[in-house]
Amino acid sequence: MSGLPEILYVLGTGRSGSTVLEILLAHAPGTFGAGELTFLVQDALLDDAPCACGRPAKSCPVWGAVLDRLEWDTAKLQDAATVFRRVDAHRDVPRLLTRSADHGLLGAYWGYNRAILAAIAEVTGASRVIDSSKYSARALALATVPELKLRTVRLTRRPAGLMRSWQKPNPGEQPPKSPAAMLAYYTFVGASVRLTERRLGDVHPVAYEALAGDPAGTIEAIGRWLGADLSEVAARLRRGDDFAVGHIVTGNRLRQQRTMRFEPRHAADRPEGAAARAAAALMEIERRLFGL
Repeated sequence: MSGLPEILYVLGTGRSGSTVLEILLAHAPGTFGAGELTFLVQDALLDDAPCACGRPAKSCPVWGAVLDRLEWDTAKLQDAATVFRRVDAHRDVPRLLTRSADHGLLGAYWGYNRAILAAIAEVTGASRVIDSSKYSARALALATVPELKLRTVRLTRRPAGLMRSWQKPNPGEQPPKSPAAMLAYYTFVGASVRLTERRLGDVHPVAYEALAGDPAGTIEAIGRWLGADLSEVAARLRRGDDFAVGHIVTGNRLRQQRTMRFEPRHAADRPEGAAARAAAALMEIERRLFGL
């Protein structure tokens, strides 16, 4: 036994609803929602950012215990954070797709990920860990880690909704993007996601609009694909129950609250301004070309 949990990876773009999806899926038996693991070392284990449980990460019963089991000094934590930044970045997608990434760097990456995932499994008892990092490069790199089982959900949102979301100032998250920046971002990330999906093979597609329109049905479909019992999660969605946010340190501002009730807005998203609407229209063409 490797001691490594299965990874359920959420692939996609920012502001696509990945934190909401993670919170829901984390209520499946034997599943732990770890947030965006690409930023965990820097944000939680080095910077001691607040955990959703209300405590600083190093005082959290989960992340404090993970840090204790790792027994990494500051220098090793800093090196791990640097390795994650170098491997998981958007710019590394071409190297990972063409298998020309630095093998020494990948070896260090494998070691750090394996140690973190084994520690999470030991502390939480989870057999499945959700990583909502979304980066295509991270999905490609994780797929190369020896003895690690990776399952991937591809989460997409229509360009008009993405554009409107990126126009809103959300404290604690990335700053708003201009229409031109958003178009460039979507072009690169959309193409990367599609190419990554083809490389990985068995990827389950989820549209945010489907999740918003039929949350219980969408969750049940994921459960069937994953081979996991998500019937209770679906039942709780139908009842309108609250869901505990858990121990997320990185990701959407939802991590700042203890519980969440999924009440999606069904109003049509309309970007503000002619430039934003024009960019969203071009992004919609790209979405169809990419098959997203």
